[in-house]
Amino acid sequence: MRALMLALVVATALPVVACQKQEDEGARVLPTPARKPGMWRQVTTVEGLGAAPPMDMCLDKATDNKLAWWAQQGVRGGCARNDIKQNADGSWTFASVCEAPGGIKTITEGTATGDFQSSYKVSAVSTTTGAPNLEMNGKRNVTIESTWVGECTGDMRPGDIRLPDGNLLNVVELSGG
Repeated sequence: MRALMLALVVATALPVVACQKQEDEGARVLPTPARKPGMWRQVTTVEGLGAAPPMDMCLDKATDNKLAWWAQQGVRGGCARNDIKQNADGSWTFASVCEAPGGIKTITEGTATGDFQSSYKVSAVSTTTGAPNLEMNGKRNVTIESTWVGECTGDMRPGDIRLPDGNLLNVVELSGG
């Protein structure tokens, strides 16, 4: 169960560059709120599995542009659909359809609220099919709560995520961005 939770949490970080790349290659780049540069602490909760341990992510302006907060569900791969709009109440609604090599497909719809300077919350329903790890397939309600906690620590570069075991993973490098 713990391995599945960690796999799902890491999966939330990997598709972000792929979906953003599609926008960079000719699609319209939507004006979305920028997160404050620095360290963001993220807690991901998957309904039925509970909350994963917090992960810290280091962002600067360039990395924030690559790691779009609205595409943080699904699997690594190209996104055939990546819609986002701001609502009258200031919240954001998003929907994406992303497919990775091997036929792994994830459809995600959700909302995001917050000021993106001190905190924000993403609530989404994510459906994955075609994953070789059968436990990854299915429909899940996912909540990501992120809080700005200060400047990045000296051992972290923009794009680094500190995993619960203390190891660093650079999601920009992993995705080829």
